[in-house]
Amino acid sequence: MYRIALMGALCIMLSQQQNYACDACGCGIAGSGIGVMTSYRNNFVRLSWQSARYESLAEYGSGSSDHFQIVDLAGRYYLSDRLKVTMNLPYRINHRVNTNENTLRNGLGDVRITANYSWLNNWLNKDGSSLLFETGLGLKLPTGTYDPDIHDSNLPENFNLGQGNLGIVFEPTLVYSRQRWGIALSSSAQINTASADGYKFGHQWISGLNFFHEFNIGKVEIIPQLGANGEYISRDRYKNDNYVHGTGGKGLFANAGLNIQQDSWLVGIQYSIPVQQSFSQGEVESKNRLAVQLSYIF
Repeated sequence: MYRIALMGALCIMLSQQQNYACDACGCGIAGSGIGVMTSYRNNFVRLSWQSARYESLAEYGSGSSDHFQIVDLAGRYYLSDRLKVTMNLPYRINHRVNTNENTLRNGLGDVRITANYSWLNNWLNKDGSSLLFETGLGLKLPTGTYDPDIHDSNLPENFNLGQGNLGIVFEPTLVYSRQRWGIALSSSAQINTASADGYKFGHQWISGLNFFHEFNIGKVEIIPQLGANGEYISRDRYKNDNYVHGTGGKGLFANAGLNIQQDSWLVGIQYSIPVQQSFSQGEVESKNRLAVQLSYIF
């Protein structure tokens, strides 16, 4: 039964995106591998790729288009039966195209380190259902390149590879499963401190709700899932505490995914479609998102 819960929680992880940026002045989008990751019973190493596109609306700009990609190397290791640590090392590829220029910035982003504690570790009910509840607490470190004068290159602050600040991360997760069916609820909040130059990126919150089902074809486990995730990002502020135009936003996304595991290898894919959105004060539009991953569980 616990395998069902852990696979369902994996679906949540795939449905979340790292911190992307929008087209106008740069609104961040929250989320970075929240939830119970690949397996809450095992250690793992994971390589994932995530993609998101944004386009400015014609009445607000020159029709520029932004494409944000993240190649993320992550690992989780158990320190005890209930306590584990996770590290994410992202490599970012930020690409902007408009009528006058073609801009590319790529490199290592901000590293995240979290510790998760399972308060209910596959707790079994009398009806045979199982329940997992855990919380995570961690830090986002200022390891990525941060350019406080990025506006000189006609780019928004969130086009930086790193935020130049320390972020505090809190991640609660709840997974319920019964008879190969389940539901998973996971959230992640990131509180950002000010960068060295006093710039304050908006605080970020994202939450996902996913329904999943498990079945087997021989020795291969197949886990399809459907769900939705919502996200909210507060507006950025300058050193003088004034709001930064074109930052912040919120959105609701419907997603569908498929996860396949055989022995110690797991492959997953997630596709998300915006249902309702308002980013950068309505000046940009988020397009569909895609995420794929390959994990080795040990």
